[in-house]
Amino acid sequence: MYNKIPHLVIDPVIFRGNSGEPVLDARNRVIGIAVKGYERPDGFSEKDELSSFVPIDVIGHLKPV
Repeated sequence: MYNKIPHLVIDPVIFRGNSGEPVLDARNRVIGIAVKGYERPDGFSEKDELSSFVPIDVIGHLKPV
């Protein structure tokens, strides 16, 4: 949960820069939007965060700030 918005952590790696991209399930259906990930693909960084996304069913309920 971040700013009262649920984030789901996943095993596949999301890299920073992919925020806002769709997250797909095994049947290629959009299940969420990528929000957090690793700093760089070639190693770990102190800025790395677990790969996570906001579920698609939550997105329709968000209000702009």
